[in-house]
Amino acid sequence: MFKICRNVGLLFFSLLFMNAINAETNIDHNNTQWPTTLSSYQQQHELKFVGNAVYSVLFWDLYKSQLSTSSGQYSQLSSHDDLIYKIEYLKDVSAVDLVEYTIEQWQHLAINEQQYKDYLPQLTAIWPNIKAGDSLALVVQNNSSAFYYNGELLGAMTGEHFATLFLDIWLSKNTSEPKLRAQLLGRTVND
Repeated sequence: MFKICRNVGLLFFSLLFMNAINAETNIDHNNTQWPTTLSSYQQQHELKFVGNAVYSVLFWDLYKSQLSTSSGQYSQLSSHDDLIYKIEYLKDVSAVDLVEYTIEQWQHLAINEQQYKDYLPQLTAIWPNIKAGDSLALVVQNNSSAFYYNGELLGAMTGEHFATLFLDIWLSKNTSEPKLRAQLLGRTVND
């Protein structure tokens, strides 16, 4: 009887020990620790310029944007590239309008509402009203993403598919702005 209890005890201890080892070696890539400033992130990660563009409507320039990635290229299929997509606003825009514009663009891309509806409360909670001269940057690392406002961390987004869904607004082949897409990707419009 003592031998059975001892063996069960050793088995139980071994299982606990193995679980502890596995827990320490199992890295949760969606629990990224974000630096408090964009400049801190950039100092820690060497990113290469991909492209930039100015978005205009009629005679008004609304924002300038820039894309940088760790490889110097953008591939929607690659989840291994770290990237920064930064928008510098040239006009004031309310947080409500930012969310509405985002929804309109997802609808333009024929993205099912089920794919983005859970992100809307997060965006509404973290996006501020924008003044001319402000910047908003999406940073993507290890399939996780976070927003920085004027270089300061706003908050992380939950959901590993958010970054692709958000970047598709500008970088999908079906974007409403193919010229802007081509410039961000460092290509000509016909590429």
